[in-house]
Amino acid sequence: MITLYYLSGYSLKELGVVLGISPTTAKMRLHRARQHLRKEAITMVENALTQQQLGPDFITRMQLADMTILFTDISGATRLLAQLPPEEALDLLYTYMNTVAQILVDYGGTLESVVGDAIIAFWGAPTPTPDHAVQGCLAALAIQTGVAALRARQQHEGKPTLDVKCGLQSGKLFVSTLSSRGPQAYTFMGHVPNTASRLESANARLGTSILIGDTTYQQAQEAIEARAVGQFKVPLSPEPLMAYEVLARKGGLEPRKAQANARYLEGFAHYQARRWEQALPAFRAALQLDPSDGPSRFYQERCETLLAAPPEMMNL
Repeated sequence: MITLYYLSGYSLKELGVVLGISPTTAKMRLHRARQHLRKEAITMVENALTQQQLGPDFITRMQLADMTILFTDISGATRLLAQLPPEEALDLLYTYMNTVAQILVDYGGTLESVVGDAIIAFWGAPTPTPDHAVQGCLAALAIQTGVAALRARQQHEGKPTLDVKCGLQSGKLFVSTLSSRGPQAYTFMGHVPNTASRLESANARLGTSILIGDTTYQQAQEAIEARAVGQFKVPLSPEPLMAYEVLARKGGLEPRKAQANARYLEGFAHYQARRWEQALPAFRAALQLDPSDGPSRFYQERCETLLAAPPEMMNL
């Protein structure tokens, strides 16, 4: 093992010179050393798991926590790489990701990982946080505000702009600490992160920016303005998940957008009851008040398609 550690950077010929043996003999010694080290490592792991077990220090690194997970993704990065030189595109992408990450930290979130141009964060661990759903939703709203300001500056400078989409879900899951020295790193497992990821992906189809699951909505509804936008099938759940769009802090919806939201809710109620003739004018009215209303546009197109279909198709 000592030979492996100190001499592994040399060639077999060089090892032969250092040790006074032939390259073939040096190769055999290294092979035996590797075999011995592998055997010792396996024995150490078996001993830790069967005789000494994991120990209290390991147990404290994993806990069951009631948490809120946020998946946030920067859309348009691929297009950006095609429009700008790589160095310039990277600098612009970093600016957006730094804005998002700083807001997450400012709102008490723990950064779990960065995957490509996506950032994953959570609230509720390692310290229990009763209002973790509220914190997550307010952080998502702050991200949209911060990114809107950044987009305005980029447009003024004639640079391409990017969008940020967020998906959140709350629930119980395992969270564990990965490192014992230096900065702490965390990971988690359970169906909650998968649901948050699916909600983030659904934004593109519905024309929304922030989607939350039903559990997050139930815990945060007193602090936010949100509305139901559709049901999704999720793995390991017999019932579909109702997704909600977060619009603003409680009481923070602009009057015109509040009027548009009221017409949307009217249309959505008709749509769920399969009354597409009544739903269509409500969605159209919502879009006249707020042309950026993604769900109203989505359901308007669905109603138009259903009303244009043969009667037998409408009953399927």
